Amino acid sequence: MNTNDVFKALASIVSEQDLADRGEALVDSWTSSSIGFAAVAPVLRFMETHDEWDFGTPGPFVHFVERFYGQGYESELIASVERKPTVHTLWR
Repeated sequence: MNTNDVFKALASIVSEQDLADRGEALVDSWTSSSIGFAAVAPVLRFMETHDEWDFGTPGPFVHFVERFYGQGYESELIASVERKPTVHTLWR
């Protein structure tokens, strides 16, 4: 799996309901693959693009990207906030 696969998987999510139905399965597939940290930027970009969506409290995508705390996640998060702050990227 590579970042293009992550982008394609995210692009296939077309609604909040689709996200609710498939979000955890996507995260599970990224976790079981070798993609790791490389999936963080695509996930944050997806969240920026769909800033009006409810991703959960905080939801599987946030839990996934936060796994990479101390491994570069912080710089990706800062870049995301600088591009387009969202409820989920500013959540404390």
